[in-house]
Amino acid sequence: MIKVTIASDADHMLINKFGLTLQPYYLSNLFMIIYQHFTFDAAHFLPHVPDGHKCRNLHGHTYHLTLYITGEILEREGWILDFSDLKAIAAPVIGMLDHTLLNNIEGLENPTAELLAAWIWQKIKPLLPGLQKIELKETPASGVIYGGE
Repeated sequence: MIKVTIASDADHMLINKFGLTLQPYYLSNLFMIIYQHFTFDAAHFLPHVPDGHKCRNLHGHTYHLTLYITGEILEREGWILDFSDLKAIAAPVIGMLDHTLLNNIEGLENPTAELLAAWIWQKIKPLLPGLQKIELKETPASGVIYGGE
């Protein structure tokens, strides 16, 4: 038997793409993690590394960002969150970063992978309460996983 509960606290309320607050019904015993992967291209330099360090020079990366969202499956829809809604939440933040010089963005004057991940978290977490962690890769072999403060 599957138990159904109604969310009544603010942490579990969802705002759909029309700005309407939804009170979801949950399948209480089906807790999962979903994820969505995004890419963006950006240039940066690291101003605080020693002279001669290759990252002190202007260079670019194709960043790979994965957002992980936890939650219980909504009974009616059968999902935690519509992937198109997740994409719509992330798009403005990724748009701020894509094809830019990251150092010119407020709060990213020293855009290490770690600081960039924390910056992305601060922008997306208020819009996505179920956000559990983000994974940000600046190369196929190098990146950071951040789960909030």
